[in-house]
Amino acid sequence: MVLKPLTKSDMKTKHLSLSMITVALVVVACNKETNYGPGPASLSPLRQIFENNIAAATQSFNVNASTGGTVQGADGTTVVFVPNAFRYADGTVVTGNVQVELVEALTIADMLFLNKQAVGNDNGTLKPLTSGGRSA
Repeated sequence: MVLKPLTKSDMKTKHLSLSMITVALVVVACNKETNYGPGPASLSPLRQIFENNIAAATQSFNVNASTGGTVQGADGTTVVFVPNAFRYADGTVVTGNVQVELVEALTIADMLFLNKQAVGNDNGTLKPLTSGGRSA
């Protein structure tokens, strides 16, 4: 195993991650009146924050399922759907308009705020991706 020294970028990333975790723990720990018991209607405060962030970041588009189309997000993400790309569970082709929802998470901060981290499969173990698409 070869160990590499941490770069300034690595240090900033680790500092940002630790700061976000600390803030999340403080938010959860400071709310003494919340019932953390089981129940489908109640969400933990941290989960509610993620749900609110995702709702605010969600972009909706309509695509004609028969002809396909291109969707472009506010931050530049482009998704192309070929004609007849949408199928029902039984394999039949969807017709008419399809509503497509897009959430762009392009920065580390976006991934943390939205709880949408990029992971890769490293011999059966999911690990966070590092630059260049390699598992950490």
